[in-house]
Amino acid sequence: MSHVITKLTYSFDNPRIIFGLNSITRLSEIIDELKCKKYLLVTDPNIEKTNIINEVKNYLKNIEGETYLIEPHEPYISDAEKIADFVRTRDYDVIIGVGGGSVLDLAKVAAFIVNNPGKVADYIGAFKVKNKGLPLILVPTTAGTGSEVSAAIVLSTSEGIKVAIWSPKVMADFAIVDPQLTLTMPPKITASSGLDALSHAFEALMSKRSNPLTDTIALESIKLIFKYLPLAFFQGDNIEARYYMALAATMAGLAFSNASLVAGHAIAYTYASEYKLPHGISCGLALPYIMDFNLPTCIDKFIRAAKIMDLPIGNLSDYEISIKVIKNVKKIIKTVKAPVTLSDIGVSKNEIPKLAKSLITDYARLLVYNPRRLEYEDALDIFNRMWEGKIGEE
Repeated sequence: MSHVITKLTYSFDNPRIIFGLNSITRLSEIIDELKCKKYLLVTDPNIEKTNIINEVKNYLKNIEGETYLIEPHEPYISDAEKIADFVRTRDYDVIIGVGGGSVLDLAKVAAFIVNNPGKVADYIGAFKVKNKGLPLILVPTTAGTGSEVSAAIVLSTSEGIKVAIWSPKVMADFAIVDPQLTLTMPPKITASSGLDALSHAFEALMSKRSNPLTDTIALESIKLIFKYLPLAFFQGDNIEARYYMALAATMAGLAFSNASLVAGHAIAYTYASEYKLPHGISCGLALPYIMDFNLPTCIDKFIRAAKIMDLPIGNLSDYEISIKVIKNVKKIIKTVKAPVTLSDIGVSKNEIPKLAKSLITDYARLLVYNPRRLEYEDALDIFNRMWEGKIGEE
């Protein structure tokens, strides 16, 4: 008797990815393939000061173009509206984003808004972008956000609430991932971007939308991050570490973009703005605690993670193995000098109810695919454990 397969149908969206050392040299080839005549290069003042932009422009010398510098902070809706107004008054036929996640997200805005009417704010939510925009080439200079391969644009409201535009229509056409472009990252950005990638991978693994494709990619990303993030942090010029961290970040981006994030990012958003934490640092802080909360529903996933992380498990029970994985996540966060408790960043216990309320009300969209239902009382418990640094039965 044959067995009927009842699992969901899987879809997997991704741009054309060009990965490897010196892959930026392929930019002129892509421009020729697209038959482009005029580009807009989106970057930020910090990247512009490096040799990276000169190198990029060297591969664009045969066509006309301009550079747009974004404000060097995580983008607000107002920043997105500003670049939208700018690009609509010009006549570009390709958008090129070179930088970290903020740059790449605003490059996505510049590309899609040309062929979609109204304000950028009209598209906050899922599947609201109906038309593909201008050809889009994204070139990351950090190893963490995964924005070069994701279908998301993350923006902040004027009140500091994180919102997102999600649609395969905003995804890049080409992602050029050249690990050499990440060599200039200082240790703090290396830590933040690496922990962002680790959060993407583990959240994709835990998500209710995960599938064999995303699980395989997420697990390989986790394996690479545990091996190479400390090396990249302490030895910034270690090209092998930079190579594999760039690969891990792109893989984690593919995993979360197709499986969705869970409550870890939602938790991080509740305190990141007020305490001026870089995105990856705030996500890293939340990660062990949402793993701990989700443990009853994710034991099989955590056991697979333990194997690829090469953790000695001996005769440990499945629960003990899962706790060991979570504690090793916490350990790598400490290794790269990032905070591991809310008290580390100056949160007082009196603020925990406010954070719990924000999680449930402001970021409900990120709770949908969390594998365990999360209510206000659960949120209070998670934040209390985050404040005290407790994992498992501690």
